[in-house]
Amino acid sequence: MNADMPTVLHICSIKGRGGTGYMAARLCRLLHERGVRVLVGACPDSKMEERARAAGIPVIEGLRLRRGFRPVDLWHDVSLLRETVRREQVDIIHTWHSIEYWTAAAALADLDARLVRSRGIVTPIKGTVVNTMIHARTAAVHATCKTIFENYRAAGFDTGRVRVLYDGVDLTRFTPGGDGVLMRRELEIAPDALVIGCIARLEPIKGHCHLFEALRLVRQELPGVRLILAGDGSLRKELEILAANCGVLSHIRFLGVRKDIPDILNACDCVALASVGSEGSSRGTMEALAAGVPVVATTVGTLPELVTADVGAVVAPANPDAMARELVRILGDTELRTRMAAAA
Repeated sequence: MNADMPTVLHICSIKGRGGTGYMAARLCRLLHERGVRVLVGACPDSKMEERARAAGIPVIEGLRLRRGFRPVDLWHDVSLLRETVRREQVDIIHTWHSIEYWTAAAALADLDARLVRSRGIVTPIKGTVVNTMIHARTAAVHATCKTIFENYRAAGFDTGRVRVLYDGVDLTRFTPGGDGVLMRRELEIAPDALVIGCIARLEPIKGHCHLFEALRLVRQELPGVRLILAGDGSLRKELEILAANCGVLSHIRFLGVRKDIPDILNACDCVALASVGSEGSSRGTMEALAAGVPVVATTVGTLPELVTADVGAVVAPANPDAMARELVRILGDTELRTRMAAAA
């Protein structure tokens, strides 16, 4: 490690998969590869811990990071963090969710290490006395979209230390013009079929139920359309039943968790995201655009900032009629898709 680089402790309490955990793990890995001394604090047996160990990054043992009013756990974590900051000479604690943000703020009360917060949640922020005090103690806040920045302003916080920093895409993996023939062959989809892709967790907030209804409507205009879903989650079985009830199950491929997302995007003519909430960063949308695939999404979180009229369309959430219209407009016009792909 470079002696001139700071020591940065990243704490992320997310346990499973998700955009925030992926972003935090990737940032840790990239900093580590560039000579920064990185430490990771994570929930035991979490995906974040697994990714850190795979990258050769030391993990702070013993953090509990349990949500809710748990004073014993909070005191344990605060004490452990204070000990870690002193022992490891930590310069920066970078936090990703509220529980570790509050815990780190308490731990750093009389210590010199700086506190940083990355916020990718678009829910409004409460301007409470405690939140205001913690914000004043924070060296920098990274908001992943303009909506979050405006939430800080609306809550009355000092926005001088808040910066909008969008997520990034690995352009060595996600590039336009890839050949999707092999992926279509694997999925038994005809080379000339129109394909909609959706890369998202199978959770209520992603709005798959509205996407399925939109697919049903699209197929009335474009009968050969197929939908491929990459991702898994708690709604897998429910969504399969819903798709059957909508009459579209035979036209959908449930792929589960995949590591070959670039190949999947290469097989798509358009990507659809019917989210009804969240989308503070929407890495999947950025990856689709980087791969030259037009996107139809909802007006949630950062999506209107990413999906401009030259690369796709945005519609109101929970409005399958509007989503279907935009999908038909884009899928039914080869020249339009080509222009959007180039702009994306």
